[in-house]
Amino acid sequence: EGEVPEDTRHFFRLLMYSAYAYLWLGNMNMKCFPRLVQQALDFAGGASIDEYEFMALTTYCCGEFRDNLYTDPVLPAIQEEVGFEEGECLMVQLGAFGLG
Repeated sequence: EGEVPEDTRHFFRLLMYSAYAYLWLGNMNMKCFPRLVQQALDFAGGASIDEYEFMALTTYCCGEFRDNLYTDPVLPAIQEEVGFEEGECLMVQLGAFGLG
């Protein structure tokens, strides 16, 4: 237990950016994701996007979680279980674009 070395953090940040690039190129709804993350960080106090950590919170806490319609009702239970303080964790949620 200790501090994660900076080169390890840098490696994981590169993996995160690679995942963003893949999703950005392959999914139309992900085109707005980087800007939405930056807006959420600005709202939370102006943190840099380099301080952002990507995490599939619902998948981490609940296992395979494909239907985001259930996300909002489950979030209070996740917050209570994980112990996030208000404002400590922000969620940016994207879904498919409507077709009509």
